[in-house]
Amino acid sequence: MIITFIVPSVTAFNYEIGQRFIDRLSYYMDVPMATNLLISNFRFAGGFPNGLLAPDRDQYLRLRNALAPPMVYYGLEDGSISGFYKGGEFNFGYYREPGNGGYALDDPKMAKHLASCVEKNGTQKDCIMDIGSQYTKCVDECKVQLCPDEDSQKNCSSLMSDEDRSACDGKKRYCAQYEIAYAPLDPSERLGYVPLTNFCHDVRGLFTQVEGEVLQSYFPITIDLGTTSQSSFPLGNCYHADGTTRVNRSLAGAYGYCGTNGEVCNNTFAGGYESSDYDPRYRPWYTAVRESQAPTWFGPYPYFMLGLGLTFGSPIYDDVDGKRVFAGVLAVDYRLEDIAKFLVDTYGGTDTAVIMYDEASPNYVVASSTGSPAAKLVLKEDPSKPCPVSSGTMADTPCDPARVKVSEFSTMSGNEMDNMLVKASLRHIESSYPEELISIKAPSEIRFDVYLSQNTLFEHPGTNLQWRVIIISPGNRSASDSIEANHPLFGTIITVGLLGVIICLAFFIAFYRSRKQRAVIYADWRFTCAFILGCALFNCSTFAFLGPNTDMTCMMRMWVFHLFFVVALAPLFVKVWRMSKLAGSSNIRRQSVSHTKTALLMLPLLLAQTIILTFVSIFDPPHQTQNTEVVAGIVTQHIVCSQNTMALFITEIVFEAGLIVIGCYLAFKTRNMNDNFGESKQLIFAMYNIALVSVVFLLLSILADLEQGDKKMLQAVGVFWGTTVSSAAFVIPRLIQVQNFTSGSNVALSGIGSPATKFGSSQN
Repeated sequence: MIITFIVPSVTAFNYEIGQRFIDRLSYYMDVPMATNLLISNFRFAGGFPNGLLAPDRDQYLRLRNALAPPMVYYGLEDGSISGFYKGGEFNFGYYREPGNGGYALDDPKMAKHLASCVEKNGTQKDCIMDIGSQYTKCVDECKVQLCPDEDSQKNCSSLMSDEDRSACDGKKRYCAQYEIAYAPLDPSERLGYVPLTNFCHDVRGLFTQVEGEVLQSYFPITIDLGTTSQSSFPLGNCYHADGTTRVNRSLAGAYGYCGTNGEVCNNTFAGGYESSDYDPRYRPWYTAVRESQAPTWFGPYPYFMLGLGLTFGSPIYDDVDGKRVFAGVLAVDYRLEDIAKFLVDTYGGTDTAVIMYDEASPNYVVASSTGSPAAKLVLKEDPSKPCPVSSGTMADTPCDPARVKVSEFSTMSGNEMDNMLVKASLRHIESSYPEELISIKAPSEIRFDVYLSQNTLFEHPGTNLQWRVIIISPGNRSASDSIEANHPLFGTIITVGLLGVIICLAFFIAFYRSRKQRAVIYADWRFTCAFILGCALFNCSTFAFLGPNTDMTCMMRMWVFHLFFVVALAPLFVKVWRMSKLAGSSNIRRQSVSHTKTALLMLPLLLAQTIILTFVSIFDPPHQTQNTEVVAGIVTQHIVCSQNTMALFITEIVFEAGLIVIGCYLAFKTRNMNDNFGESKQLIFAMYNIALVSVVFLLLSILADLEQGDKKMLQAVGVFWGTTVSSAAFVIPRLIQVQNFTSGSNVALSGIGSPATKFGSSQN
């Protein structure tokens, strides 16, 4: 099925809806950039007294609390990380002390970290790494060297001018040297880690375990905290991961949070209810920014918690001895559910639906406005199999979140709108993302007949983010494109076609039964009967106009109409040709054109039409085409028969119109022939009638603004008029002559040649 042809107003419609969505999405995706920029500038201005090191944790949390995105955090080269998530059913903070894992369990300097882990029920436990776990290991005491990005590795000395060399050197960045190592397989060589701790927090965003001050669910960013009563927030207590044990931790030690000079405090883990082995420096969102030394979108990928999402990371730096030293990454996460919520908030409750997926194959779904999940849980050991549990985290189930391809998206949800989005997406992929709108037929469960889909590419400036966006909006299907049972013209066209067949057959029977009458013999009854039968057959082509416009019916209509037209015209054409030969002879008594020779002259006409239709069927076949039209803001889908070129139209104009014009000319040559020896007036009338009907139909089809159904009705009436009136021109006058013969009429004339066809001694 080929999707083609679109009116100019649709282009404006396509741009308006698509661009409006891209503008909203761009704003939404710009929020992480603006967030990181704000924090970076705040850090540069001295907003964090210690440059965002561990003692600045609370200062950072206060600032983070005022920011809109659900997940905002940072990770530093010393291994520390802090932030909190606010959204949906989740509401927690997290923090990791600076330091490297992989230390010996008996290392006295790391004893404070070894003792800082906690069981789900609140019991203290040692932070011992699992066999094969990752950890960060310093190389050459973590001294800095040039970062791995292209600008830092560039050889500036090869540049010609001092200005260019200075600009090149100014782009160089320096990174601490460390590597990712793995805990040994030998159980006797167990190593410790610095834990990531999840925390309860209060309305200000600070970690707390104070009774009655713990925020139980997130609040919208639109709330003015300064004017809102504390009692307006859902507050409660902090519990460990078992959900029943109250958190009451006061682990004392010289932790980084306490200060930069070895200060000791006991509130570093206050409100910390769960711990895990996590270091930002080997997580993909961190390494992507470290390697590129540029703001970067990464993902979607599996989060350590909370399923799948993507991260926008921005590098931050310290000036050390005149060098720009990479200090860490400011990060903002968007879970796939967060992006879906944005789409639901934007288009939920409307008739428009949106799906976004990766531009690159295999086209994984990012989100849709239906809110259906774009991820699934699969077994860790075998990702081809679904997870046997419905929910869980990577820490307590043998399952991982996995992305969903656009081709399988609707099977995950069973949602009919998801199915429509998938159909539209696959059609756009197959069509290489055309500029035109593509229409999708809607099932009966959806209240609209058809949806019009458009595509646009979303690219985030300066990043590697490329998503294909498919937007579907409801439209109306034109009821006038095809003549089906419920169409008001359905019965009329059947009546016109059937009446034409009956009239032509009645003329044929009456004429054939009178074939031995002298008046009919003079009329060359064989070719007249063939013409009338052809007219009856041509009226049958009217029935091909009925039914839906499919590839098959489009092809059938072309063959039936044009072939039956020549079948009807050929006997009349050769009859006119023979009469013109006789009329143009200088010695009418010596001119003879046999019936056999005349009949054989019809074959080239039929053969020529067959060849034309065969070539068209192979190289430019008529097919179902879906067009869209926008009038006064209403989108209408048209399903019509069309071709890619004008080849058939031009060829048939030349061939069929040529036959009619030549036939009219030859008929005109017979105008002075005696009516007793031919039918010059009938020939002229019939040919001119066919020519007139053809011209009127052609002009109305081209110039008049007619619906497809009206054109079919016009064509049916044209066929009926041209065939019945031309047949009547031959039959009715001769039948009147038969009635007027005074001889009484049933006179057999076998063996006597027709004066109109035989003027000489030659025999058939």
